[in-house]
Amino acid sequence: MQLHVTTTNIRKLVEMETENTRRQGVITQDERDAIKNISGHNSATVNDFYLKIDRSADACRGREAFNKLMEAEGIPLLKQSFQTEWQFKDDLVHAPWGTQHPSFNKSTPKNMRVKWSPEELQYIYDWIMMNQNIVTVNKVAKCLHHIEKDERAYPIFHLNHVLTSARLRTGFDRALQMVNVQQV
Repeated sequence: MQLHVTTTNIRKLVEMETENTRRQGVITQDERDAIKNISGHNSATVNDFYLKIDRSADACRGREAFNKLMEAEGIPLLKQSFQTEWQFKDDLVHAPWGTQHPSFNKSTPKNMRVKWSPEELQYIYDWIMMNQNIVTVNKVAKCLHHIEKDERAYPIFHLNHVLTSARLRTGFDRALQMVNVQQV
């Protein structure tokens, strides 16, 4: 069995489990802080490198609290369409992105970028070819919106490439180069 366990992975496990037990009320915040303090790192290091928490639930609770605050102050609630869009974005983060991507479940060093797969570039290329007549300045955003709505694209695209249109731009520009070469 090829088991690779590092001190960093053990620290991540300890930090995540103690935070989960604190959130469940099994241990107190003081006990949680004590574990953080004896880890050999300051709180910022623990939070930045070891404590990997999904923040989408916090974002949902924060929006709910904000809406309650606005309601208490007599301010009209945010439009339902905004709330629906937020929920849609939260759901997208948990979609099965990149299951067919060559970098799926592979760790990427911190300063390295995930490489664009030929399938990602072909998908974007096909979108560009189908939408050449669209006259707009935000084609990358429109392409991203199309990808988000197409569940068949989820396994193709690595999550890092579809977080924002700025992230998608690199792949879009490379696919655009393919279009330009094709037209020459």
